[in-house]
Amino acid sequence: MEFNLLPTFRVNTPVLKTPYVADERWDGSTWVSYPVKKESAGLNYLRAQRVTPVREQESFLQTWLYFGLICQFIGANAVDGGPPTSQSPEVIDRVYDLIVVQDDSGLFVRLDEDGLNSLRDIGLSLLSREPEARKAHLDRMIFCLSCTQAILEQLPRDFNHMVRYSIASLGEIYAETVNVGLERLQLPNSFNRMWSGGLLDVDAKASMMEHGWCPSDIARAEVKYRSIQALFMMRMLDKSLPPRDHSHCTNDACNLYQIDPGNYQQKHHDCSCHELVVRDADLTSVLFKDEKFPILKFKGDMHNPDYDIVESGAYIAISHVWADGLGNPNANSLHRCQLSRLQETVKAVVIKDSEDEAEPEEHPLIWLGTLCCPAQDGPGKTIAIEKIRLVYRRAKHVLVLDLGLMSYDSKSQDWPELLIRIFTSGWMRRLWTLQEGALAQSLYFQFADEAVSLQWLMVQMLASVKKSMRHVAMSLDISKEFVSLCSFFFPSALTPAGDEPDLYTPDYALNFRSVSVATDEPLCIGTLMSLDLHEILQIDPKEERMQKVWELIAAKKGGIPAETIFLNKKRIDTDGWRWAPMTLLQVEMGMQKRETREVHWLGSQMGKIDARGLRVEYPGYRLTRVQYGDQRPSNPWPGISRVPEMWLQFRDVATRCWYRIVDNQVGIPSLSWTTDEQRRKNNEAGSFLLQDLADTGKAVLVMNSNSNSRESLIKSVLATIGLMKGPSG
Repeated sequence: MEFNLLPTFRVNTPVLKTPYVADERWDGSTWVSYPVKKESAGLNYLRAQRVTPVREQESFLQTWLYFGLICQFIGANAVDGGPPTSQSPEVIDRVYDLIVVQDDSGLFVRLDEDGLNSLRDIGLSLLSREPEARKAHLDRMIFCLSCTQAILEQLPRDFNHMVRYSIASLGEIYAETVNVGLERLQLPNSFNRMWSGGLLDVDAKASMMEHGWCPSDIARAEVKYRSIQALFMMRMLDKSLPPRDHSHCTNDACNLYQIDPGNYQQKHHDCSCHELVVRDADLTSVLFKDEKFPILKFKGDMHNPDYDIVESGAYIAISHVWADGLGNPNANSLHRCQLSRLQETVKAVVIKDSEDEAEPEEHPLIWLGTLCCPAQDGPGKTIAIEKIRLVYRRAKHVLVLDLGLMSYDSKSQDWPELLIRIFTSGWMRRLWTLQEGALAQSLYFQFADEAVSLQWLMVQMLASVKKSMRHVAMSLDISKEFVSLCSFFFPSALTPAGDEPDLYTPDYALNFRSVSVATDEPLCIGTLMSLDLHEILQIDPKEERMQKVWELIAAKKGGIPAETIFLNKKRIDTDGWRWAPMTLLQVEMGMQKRETREVHWLGSQMGKIDARGLRVEYPGYRLTRVQYGDQRPSNPWPGISRVPEMWLQFRDVATRCWYRIVDNQVGIPSLSWTTDEQRRKNNEAGSFLLQDLADTGKAVLVMNSNSNSRESLIKSVLATIGLMKGPSG
């Protein structure tokens, strides 16, 4: 895996070496028939009825799926059962000489970027340039790669991790190369496989947390990133600066970013300076003017600072993580040392942006929410929030301040490392910062030495993907992060000009973000979806704002995606609204993988909101107990302890097929139970939710789809039906 991208600032753990465990060398056979030739029956290695020792699996699969795949890619293998070419033995020797190395501890497989290039050159010398021959070669590679990926998915847990991921890394690079080849032949290039599942094993995660990663950042990476190139760079990326304690964080949330306004601490760098206070009257005098908001022009020095309020001009808006200490929940004030440092930082961005222009002003214009948005609740704060969209949309630049980024020099890092740092930063985990970045016409991120333009980094990426398959693999993940941030208000390849984002876009962007004040989430969603913030802000109590958000979205989109009812999220606990998610920030947990939740926003059916709830149409079942007519009780042993409920089974009377209902709230934890104590606690709880619902005689099961498959996992909703009282009571 030596060809995988590595960061400059990386962990002090060396890159693990891949052992050479094969007992036989690759012989140049037809790739697909090699298992039969070796009397291994291929996938029998993975079948329970023939348990093959793991060591034997590792040996066989390294020869077949690693060295055999390389030789298939460069054209050294036999085709369609024929004999190997006359050149095959010599070429295979070159492959082994290039890759297999020995040191004091044994034999290892080592393939770096130079080795990849050497293999590419060998392939170019062997393979035909004729379009039909190239197409046939790519078709064979697609088949080989598909088989390889399917086998990797089924390997036992104790299969050597490095052997597995040396094969997976190679498969990912070759899959991207195949797509490029198809594109050059003007053929559909949609070959797509997931190679990275399980790459971040227990040891990898432990190392990452030791070097500054939050558990929730790791969980987010596993959901949002598919490429080995991106995940391996994260695996090796040091994030130990500034020192932070993530010991109380979980896979779902980073507790360090949750702010208690009553105990908020501003960063002050141990100096004795006082605060500069911006007067509330100065702010509101501008805020109540149409389309106007206050911008600050500072004057004086650190020891005697002052400010002027201006209403127009080119300004830089600041986007920052409050946990880093630049906020103030109680007043529009900031310590003078912080203010001086902020001015110098902003001035450096202005100078960088105007290198070919006249000398920039000594005191650039700045908008910072801590000073420009009234801190206390009231009309001034309300209208300031309504104008947030204008503030960040009209800014010449938005400058991001995040201590996790500002602890590392930018000039020492290439674009992949810079982008990975940005997209895994604390700034990417907060809700307010999403709208601030989404509205920006030009977005800069401050590092220790200078600010770097996100747009400039993306240009560097696009230039690099033309030269490196490693960058191609990584760019797909990076592009998705970029689009999720920048496609709300600006056109992209996925959101043409004039289109408004569907609900998939904010859902993907909000996943794994958090906010300290829950009632702020509707405001941010309203901004991102271009809803009427004034209507949302008028809702009292604030806890009912989310209902207004769903109403406004339904009015704008012509309804709500019907599959919303199948999302495994906290619901609004109010009559007529129990279908509606209370939040989009919650990380979904369920029998299906977290990343599958996005499909629920893409269905064609739109539900309609009415007084009773969300009106949708899906197939389902009415669940009733079988009545045997023998006058005997359904439970012949009343008072006897019941077996804990893990599922509920029922039979379709028409098809006579049996189905099993599993409750997400019990089913998911039960998969991780490893001790009798965990099971005993569940037994003592005595929860029988599924059975109790079925016993009402009013239970219905609403299913997401009809399934003709003998075994499938279908998201469903188990509920009870009842009559709605009419106007007459």
